[in-house]
Amino acid sequence: MLPVDKRQFHAFLSHSSHDKPVIVEKLNRWMNDVAGLRVWYDADALSGGTAFGSALPQAIGDCRSLIVLISKASVNSNWVTQEINYALVHQN
Repeated sequence: MLPVDKRQFHAFLSHSSHDKPVIVEKLNRWMNDVAGLRVWYDADALSGGTAFGSALPQAIGDCRSLIVLISKASVNSNWVTQEINYALVHQN
């Protein structure tokens, strides 16, 4: 695993799919286009047949940070919980 400051992406954007059309897509565009950050975002990074669960540990390991979009849906999301747990493992 690469040191945090050498990882490919600045951030992993953790969110509930419920929030995607409301805020997540806009936030991702802003972070990339305005802030100039390389963000790992599932809609951009995964192709149609990719199994999200198997790609998740590597994706988080390729990121320097985890940004969690907090909403009612994300607080109850098992995926968001898994993403946070993977990020804790990859924090060094």
